[in-house]
Amino acid sequence: MKWNVLRSSRLWVLVTCGLFALAPAHAASPPVSVPARLEIVDPLSISKISDMDFGKVVPTTNAGTVVMTPTAAATCTAAGGLIQTGTCRAAEFQGRGLPLQLFRIKLPAQRRMTLTGPGADMVVDNMTTGISGGLTLISVSPGNGFTRYLILDLDGQFRYYIAGRLNVGANQTPGSYFGTFRILVDYN
Repeated sequence: MKWNVLRSSRLWVLVTCGLFALAPAHAASPPVSVPARLEIVDPLSISKISDMDFGKVVPTTNAGTVVMTPTAAATCTAAGGLIQTGTCRAAEFQGRGLPLQLFRIKLPAQRRMTLTGPGADMVVDNMTTGISGGLTLISVSPGNGFTRYLILDLDGQFRYYIAGRLNVGANQTPGSYFGTFRILVDYN
């Protein structure tokens, strides 16, 4: 008797599977349209507007510094008996990206550059960045040198500034001094 029950169960399973296999196929449904969307955008663009300019500095027999603020209306504060006159302008950059786009700026190694001229080299150190409109600061990573920003302007436009501290030697030789620095801009 047990054999017949098992045999019947097996037969029923086979018959059931066979019935599903032999069942008529349903008519295929019509194709469904699914829209796809893509927007091609320009990558983040950066343009230099103006160079960093400490103006004119009158040296003394002592070493001193001139500290510049990284703003649109930069100020230069002289110390150590130095006198600073004339232009004081932070390096200014204009950028354009997408609203809510993140990007990072990396200043030169150790946040410094060297100015060369007719006398001993001078160093600009403690380089910093500043922003005006269109951006908000997200984070500063001193370890890797990057400062992260978020673009808030609806047109994606922004400006940022770079300034630092000029170290002038005692009895610095008069003349024009020049230097360059590289920044790295990364975005996603």
